Amino acid sequence: MRTLPNYILLIILFLCLVFLILISVRIGSKNISFVDIIKIIGNKVPETFAGIQKDLSTDEKIIFKLRIPRVLLAALVGAVLAVSGLIYQSILKNPLAEPFTLGISSGASFGAALAIFISDFFLRYNRLPLFPFTLIGGSISISIIFFFSLKKRISLFTLLFIGICISFFFNAFLTLFLSLLGNRSYEVLLWTFGTFTNPPGLIVFVIYFIIVIIGFFIIYLHNRHLDAFYFSDDITKSLGINTNITRALLFFITSFLTIIAVSFCGIIGFIGLIIPHLSRIIFGQRHKILIPACAILGSILLLLSDDIARTIVGFFTDYGRELPIGVITSLFGAPFFLYFLLKYRSTL
Repeated sequence: MRTLPNYILLIILFLCLVFLILISVRIGSKNISFVDIIKIIGNKVPETFAGIQKDLSTDEKIIFKLRIPRVLLAALVGAVLAVSGLIYQSILKNPLAEPFTLGISSGASFGAALAIFISDFFLRYNRLPLFPFTLIGGSISISIIFFFSLKKRISLFTLLFIGICISFFFNAFLTLFLSLLGNRSYEVLLWTFGTFTNPPGLIVFVIYFIIVIIGFFIIYLHNRHLDAFYFSDDITKSLGINTNITRALLFFITSFLTIIAVSFCGIIGFIGLIIPHLSRIIFGQRHKILIPACAILGSILLLLSDDIARTIVGFFTDYGRELPIGVITSLFGAPFFLYFLLKYRSTL
């Protein structure tokens, strides 16, 4: 009897997400009313489908080139980080696992910093695509974590500490790049705390959206297998589940989605830690409902964080600056991390 209320609650949360997206498009340094936004979108969409091309006005450029891509990217990245945290916690049996604490985000961000460094010092400022480098850096972290996760006697906290060590290792190189890049060091610094100031173009976003949908669909097909990971590997195998193959498949799918997200916006921590635990409190333990719940709640939390990051500086200064998004999520996430660290200290 609990399933129906859960689905109703999911629908309510989804409607809240849609409303928040509309609110977020409204937020910005230039005041554009909801009526004007609706008119701009209502006029432009039919023209696009009809193949009519016109020069964009200033407000249209702000809406279609800046705000909508940023808001949609924040919602998509929030969903990816939250679902990734859920999968890591389930398959690694580690309540503190998420892309940030495992060092995967740091490895991918190191790759982005390396691309910027090579562009400046060897290619005379010609920009290299970040994704291949984030893929390399993230893959190194993934390989290390997955290798140790296969060890049967490794404790939950040992695996977490390995992730922290990986983060320290890559952060050391990030600091090195910061000292060498000079004026462009701020670009790398933004990556260490995350930013949505340079969202990808429409085609790139659509491609990533399709990849995320495919990845989430594959993950959702394994929802019963994920439920089985609550038990020991021996019990899971007795149910006919190949734990190693399932764990490897889900691990690499979620890691791949996370690495692409980092290539767009840098390191954003603690979304993958907070949302899975919050979702379990609200919806229970079944992954059939947890996966969509984490996706929606992750989008909501990251959108709220981004809205705060875009507006909070304006209350104190007249400059058109904004906080890195990771500052807000870290303020939310650090107390949660400390709470769960103390909660599970007995298993250390």
